Amino acid sequence: MSQRTPEGAKQRLTTNSRKDNGSARGRSRVLGQPRVSVTMKDVARAAGVSVATVSHVLNGTRNVSDVTRKRVEEAIRSTGYSRNEIARELKTGASDLVGVHIVDYNPFYTDVLRGIERALEGEGIRFVVASTGENWSRQLELLSAMIARRMRGLILAPVDGFDAERVAQLVPPDTRVVLYDREVQPPLFPAITSDNLSAARQIVDHFADHGYQNIGIIASGEHISSMQHRRAGFVQRARELGLNVYVFETESNEDGGRRSAHQVLECKRKGVSIEALLVTNNLMLTGALSVFRSVGLRIGEDIAVAGFDHHFWCDAMSPPLTMVKQQAELMGERCVEWLLRSDSGVGVIERLPTELVIRGSCGCRSPQLQANPC
Repeated sequence: MSQRTPEGAKQRLTTNSRKDNGSARGRSRVLGQPRVSVTMKDVARAAGVSVATVSHVLNGTRNVSDVTRKRVEEAIRSTGYSRNEIARELKTGASDLVGVHIVDYNPFYTDVLRGIERALEGEGIRFVVASTGENWSRQLELLSAMIARRMRGLILAPVDGFDAERVAQLVPPDTRVVLYDREVQPPLFPAITSDNLSAARQIVDHFADHGYQNIGIIASGEHISSMQHRRAGFVQRARELGLNVYVFETESNEDGGRRSAHQVLECKRKGVSIEALLVTNNLMLTGALSVFRSVGLRIGEDIAVAGFDHHFWCDAMSPPLTMVKQQAELMGERCVEWLLRSDSGVGVIERLPTELVIRGSCGCRSPQLQANPC
């Protein structure tokens, strides 16, 4: 709600009561009037150097003595100068930014971002992040916005329905694209993923070592390579070993995990006891565990459980969770390496090895952490 100011209370308020000394910092400004912008000329005047020298300090385009650099940096601070990035982009034709797409804000993507950040900082490059929410229309919209900002590169987690050919048509020839976590067809961009097939097979081997005969997997029905490979590796290895395998297909979230857990319990009521279960992401795992505990099932005793994406909280659970650990930070670093390479990387798929971190939820009784490379 707006309020009328009493006539006698009207004043010309200023942001700086000091007398104007001719510098940008000392000028008074009436509230509501345009702010006086500080230019590189103001910085050069304050530092006693040329505009070209200020530009060299800002952009690192030429060696400048430490004494001069410090004078310029002090002038930047004292004048309040802020570089106009948009103007620089218009002049150079590209920004010094890399755009990154994540699917959501789960810990796996946080770890990938940490690797990206570390690798880009070493190159003096910044990045911006956007979440697609596993929605192709949103990813396309975000992609168009980043292309409009003339990003120097794009690191994308492709969503279900990702159209590689459409992306190739949209992206300018001089903008590099690297995919991670998931593979797409046709393979028009380099992709850095985990070896999900081998990881799932190793979990089946571990279940078989316990003597479990009826094993199951909770997996999403989305058409994304990571889920498809985990499901395929699990089912293939179970059949090779002559085990009975049950697939519970659901949505890739906590509700989906809960629904599948109820289906597991329904199997038990019908006389088929699932002895061991792989849940293929953390969200579904959280939902499934909540259902099992609500009916009094003892994890690791009444039913063995393993999952994907090991994190510190897995050890704090009771019992601690047996999990596949992906090299998420390394995945981020490798994305940057491919982004900066001169070759196109078309058709390249790099699958990073995983590690099976064995805890008590699978039925192992050893109190010590066991880590087996997949």
